[in-house]
Amino acid sequence: MPSPPTPIGSLTEPDQASQSAESDPATAGPVRLLLIPEASLSKLTASVRDSLPASDSASRSVTVDLESHRDVRIRCQSRNDALALIDSSIQSSWFGDSSVLKKNPNDNWQNQSASLLDDVRLVTEKGREISQADFFALSYTWWQIQVLTRRLRYTSNLDQVYFETRVLDAAEAWVRNDAEATAAALHDCFDALAEERDHYFASDPSLIDLTLLTPSTLDRFLELPEPKTSDTEAILSTPRNALVDQAVADAVLKSDDSVQQAFQSRLASDAMSWAGGGPASTVCYDELTIDQMERSLRESIEQVQRAVGQPMSVHARLGGSTTPEIVAALASHKHDGQSQTQCRGLLPIDFLNGTGFGDEAKVILGESGHEIEALTAKPVDANNESSFLTLGTRLGEAIDAGEIATALLVHWPGKGCESFDDLNRAATWTLALGRFWKIDEYFIDGEHPYHHGSSASWKDSPADRMRAGSSAARQSATQYASLVRGQSQRDANGLSMLANPRRTDPTHGLAESLGLDDCAQVSADANIAAKTQPTESVLVVNGNNVPTRQRVIVKGKLPTTDRSIFHAHADKGNTDAVLDVPAWGYRWTSSNAAAKALLTDPNNSARPNSAENDNPRLIRWAKQLGRSMSRGPGPIVDGERMSNEFLELSINSEHGGIQGVYSGKVRGNRLSTRIEFVPAKKKAEGVVAKCNSVQTKENSISRGVVALEGTIEMPADANTDSSTSVSSKTLKWQSEVELVRGSRLVRYRIRFETLNASSQGTGGADDSLDWIHHPVLRMAFPGASPVVRAIVREKLHRTSARRFIAPLGFVHEEDECRTLVATHGNSFHRRSEDRFLETLLPLANASGSPSEATDNYSPWHEFAFGFDVPHPIDAAMQPWRTPTVLQVPNGQVIRKGVPAGSWLMHASPSTMRIQVVATGLLDDGRMVMHLRAIQTTSKSVRGIVRFCQPVALAHPISPLSRPLGEDHSDAVHPPAVSMQSIDAASIDGEVKCEDDRIEWASSGHGVTHLCVVFDTTK
Repeated sequence: MPSPPTPIGSLTEPDQASQSAESDPATAGPVRLLLIPEASLSKLTASVRDSLPASDSASRSVTVDLESHRDVRIRCQSRNDALALIDSSIQSSWFGDSSVLKKNPNDNWQNQSASLLDDVRLVTEKGREISQADFFALSYTWWQIQVLTRRLRYTSNLDQVYFETRVLDAAEAWVRNDAEATAAALHDCFDALAEERDHYFASDPSLIDLTLLTPSTLDRFLELPEPKTSDTEAILSTPRNALVDQAVADAVLKSDDSVQQAFQSRLASDAMSWAGGGPASTVCYDELTIDQMERSLRESIEQVQRAVGQPMSVHARLGGSTTPEIVAALASHKHDGQSQTQCRGLLPIDFLNGTGFGDEAKVILGESGHEIEALTAKPVDANNESSFLTLGTRLGEAIDAGEIATALLVHWPGKGCESFDDLNRAATWTLALGRFWKIDEYFIDGEHPYHHGSSASWKDSPADRMRAGSSAARQSATQYASLVRGQSQRDANGLSMLANPRRTDPTHGLAESLGLDDCAQVSADANIAAKTQPTESVLVVNGNNVPTRQRVIVKGKLPTTDRSIFHAHADKGNTDAVLDVPAWGYRWTSSNAAAKALLTDPNNSARPNSAENDNPRLIRWAKQLGRSMSRGPGPIVDGERMSNEFLELSINSEHGGIQGVYSGKVRGNRLSTRIEFVPAKKKAEGVVAKCNSVQTKENSISRGVVALEGTIEMPADANTDSSTSVSSKTLKWQSEVELVRGSRLVRYRIRFETLNASSQGTGGADDSLDWIHHPVLRMAFPGASPVVRAIVREKLHRTSARRFIAPLGFVHEEDECRTLVATHGNSFHRRSEDRFLETLLPLANASGSPSEATDNYSPWHEFAFGFDVPHPIDAAMQPWRTPTVLQVPNGQVIRKGVPAGSWLMHASPSTMRIQVVATGLLDDGRMVMHLRAIQTTSKSVRGIVRFCQPVALAHPISPLSRPLGEDHSDAVHPPAVSMQSIDAASIDGEVKCEDDRIEWASSGHGVTHLCVVFDTTK
């Protein structure tokens, strides 16, 4: 829609009738100009529409002589177009020979002789510049106030006669170049409109002018005139604001010193403020771990503050979601040890995707016991005229509803429509339409809300992330795996230091405390570890939040009465065993004769729950599966069937997917899978993969692997006519299905043949992904109305979205069963029909890097299917969070009186995950540990953690604080920190300490950071 219609006005001369060259002056009346927008011709009355020239399309004005006056009707497209047509349509003879208005040749009255398009300005004694824009601003204000009054069904109290008289006085004074009289008359007009609005609305709406910045618009922003503040109360200020995120800050810091100085000077001016500090739009919080999300936020805040030269007070980002964890972190974040939180406000709006706003303009967001004010007004496009048609009405309705009426006006540098300019101009005269705020003062001095909002629904858009292409998807998966491995290493090092604060080796600290020296670390993969010479003793350290089972190979024969052994069998003079390792603990086993008493003595190992002469655990599982006790368990693979203690699985030899899984109390098939291409049309059938080969790659009592190969027909390009004889390309694929003893997980992986960029149906690796030209893993479940919980940021979030992002996968819950689909970095999922879910498998182009593709195949897409796993999040991370396996030299046994297996740290309830952020030593020698506690469900709980060391004190701290510095847990000698730094980082919150345990309250999905000091000097 073009510019809104310029308000219809009348040009009359009350003192003297207008004279015309063709008519009698005595009969001529006043002249009225009617400006009619071309886009609204159909909405005009019939009489006005019929009077417009219809035969000659080039003619855009017509003069109609009536008895009372003369109408000049002008058809215009914009304001400047209307002014040009007025200049060309009005005849000077219409105004007669009035000495009042005719120019005196001896006077310099440039306003009467100049064109309406000329930018002529008058300046008052107080420094106000008056131009035609002020008259347009007055007409816009009058229009908005009148529409507001009538739309809300109020009676107008405006003295129309007085108002019109003062408008005419202002026009006459303007023609005479009388700046003071013009300003006085305009003031009276604006004051009359303000009184009209104050009659029903006592509070002033808030207006925020926010300029969006990107690296490409930075130069344009610096070229704009610098905003200035008013030195007098007669001219109200209209400050501006800018949004500075990490991408803009990075561009500023990489620029010349002159650019940095100009940028900092611009944002430091009195008429300018800024919001920002958020990561770049390419950062997707749903694709990150909690640790990386906090790290990304800290880095972006620090980088923006260096670029601007000021601390952040209002947080915002240009694109991307603002998660609840970010809300809690910002609400509790302090700056340089200040007692007050640094961040005073938040803009949780994704400006690029148009999400994140709410029904109310300003609300309170609360997460994990912390609150912060947030501006959640729907952004108004300042470059769109239609956005300003009913601006006053929307603000008035918000005031009527008891809300904080706020208009968030967003635009790119130097952009804005004429109505936006009118609003800015009117705000210098009156607060009738609202007051312009600096964004920081809006949260500090502005009206404070009392309504609470919700931050749980702000999610990243899968469609937006898919536009990054398959290369970005692979990079995201690789990055996530690296982040989990890094956190696993910090957890293991923290557990090692907790066991031995005076360790000499950061990896073998626990082994040293157990009296085991010169241990050698081997791979947690038993197949790889088998290539090394096994020893008679093995120590397994589990720096994880949940118990685990680890396969090890030990020289000799292990004791059969060791209850920590879930399964064991002889293999070429060695013992292939599966050990049960407690959470945050260790397990030691040995075939040494001297170790038998240590492994079977009740004082050194946990007592069994059953009678003393009860069968070993392996025999009990054999009974449940109906196997012969004398024969024991057999190999995992039996043709196209795989089984262990927990499940049975069958493979479909036609399409190469999983035909069915049978596990738990539920009768019937739990899961079926297949690879296919989704049809472009809803009622069409998809293209299903074909399997050409099924081979048993590995088959033993401990592990079974089945390898499959096949082909799949790629769909024709969408631009290709289906009636042509062009055949689709055949794509090769390979997959593997793996099942191990004692596990509830079925591992599945698949890879496809690499393609050239010109291959039919696929674009480049950086082209946008879609659900048609890339295959999907289609999964079928038995229930039609399941509960789907996505694993996002290491938590379980219930989702009803058709498409969602979850790099770790999701949990499919039904009445009596819970199925985990761990996707290991494959992030894009969607529901299909009632019982199906699909995960996108991006195809890869041919790559010259051997690390990305082998044998002309792309990297593997990894999956794991878990059935009734007690800890789905940790099970989804299991491939990246492997325990530490240490081979103990022959002849060594653990110290006397030390149990063969125990936990060193224990967390409850089971939904609470504990992570080690950093460890260190105080200057007095005591050990201190920074922990992160994550409540994975939406239920509020009391978190409890017990340690193997006595606790001296514990403080809650901000998620963005790092009193121990960055990660130093891998150092042999951790750096010393002061107690003052920990006290300065502490925030409000209660943590109860008692002997070796701490206890605190955690909200649903809450993240709590704790700094725990241990009394290790005793």
